[in-house]
This record gives sequence, C-alpha cells and structure tokens, in this order.
Amino acid sequence: MARGKRSHIIVVAEGEEAGGAFVVARHVAERFNHPYRVVVLGHIQRGGSPTAMDRIVAAQSGALAVEALLAGRTGMMIGIKGGLPVEVPLIDVVTNAHPEPRRDLIALAHRISG
Repeated sequence: MARGKRSHIIVVAEGEEAGGAFVVARHVAERFNHPYRVVVLGHIQRGGSPTAMDRIVAAQSGALAVEALLAGRTGMMIGIKGGLPVEVPLIDVVTNAHPEPRRDLIALAHRISG
C-alpha cells in the first residue's frame, strides 16, 4: 500500500488454524478499510492439468510406496533422485540440509511484484 499498489494477494493455507480465508479477509478489511474478495482454488488452479510425466512419476512413486509398505519398511517418504523414485528415511528429511533456493528466481519474483 505504501508503494501505491491498489490490489494485494494474501494466501491462506487450507485448514482452520487461522479461522480460514474468510475470517482472515474480514480482519484485513477491518484493519485497512479495504474491500476484499475470497477465492477458493480447486485442484486445476493450484496445479494445472497433469502432464504425462506427472502421471508417470505419480504411478512410479505410488508403486514404490506400496512395495515399501508391504515389505514392512515404514518411516519413509518417496522422493525422486536421478529421475527415479527412491525411498528416503523421514529422519533424513528433517535432519539433513536442503539446497538453497535459486536466488535468480527469488530476484525475479521481487522484480515482478515491485
């Protein structure tokens, strides 16, 4: 608003932790005396139609998850490494460092939104 923008987007995650999107919208409207519109996105808006590769990755990942479960391997998530599905222990997911986000994409997002 300080930069003169007349419209804003606020994203509210699914769930009721913050009271939902409608409650958040009312609070923002009251605080800033600004009209609002809530849009609840469906799966198409959130991710688009799946590509052939999306379907292949989902099928491979699902098959590996079922194989792991039937073999009694639990505490795993399925990830993709080198284009193939792999089992990743959940402890590794929460304890290992993750790659830094691409700074060029972050800079692009700031340029576009400014």
